[in-house]
Amino acid sequence: MFSHIRPTAHSDTARTRIRPSPSRRRATPAVLTRLGLAAAVAVTAALGGASTVSAYPPPGDTATLTGGCLSIDQGSGSGCRLRFVLYGATGQTVNGAPVTFTTSGVNGAAVIPPSSTTGTAGAGEADATFLPGGVDCGRAATIVAHAKSTSAQTQIMVNCPPDTTVARLQLLLDVLRTLLGHFHW
Repeated sequence: MFSHIRPTAHSDTARTRIRPSPSRRRATPAVLTRLGLAAAVAVTAALGGASTVSAYPPPGDTATLTGGCLSIDQGSGSGCRLRFVLYGATGQTVNGAPVTFTTSGVNGAAVIPPSSTTGTAGAGEADATFLPGGVDCGRAATIVAHAKSTSAQTQIMVNCPPDTTVARLQLLLDVLRTLLGHFHW
């Protein structure tokens, strides 16, 4: 019973020091962590192995919107092709979903048609055409496609036609010459 009592020698007298038995020692945090982990593994094994945890809410639809060009000239009659693809939560394409297209950032720009349905141009695809219009240039248009609970966007730069840029620079130079002509050097 007192096997844990051990005599120790100090100077010339012997003293007895009592150490707690291994069963009465305090558990350290590391020991408790290992015990907890072992208990969790044992419970999981007893209940039938690994379990599946579902995400809440489940993953939603995703989409891509790509433009057939990075930039287009102002007033271009040909336009730029847009391709929208809708994917379901598991990654498969989704057909039959209504899609609406909007544009912002460039006055006079439009997307034709403004609405479509996925699957009309291929698996999960809906196509449209971006027209830059003739009002603004030198700016990027942002095109957004909305379908179901998701949306995708792309940007297309609307370039000023070369003659318009030269005309604007010429006007700026004329204004500067007029202003500078009023000063006497």
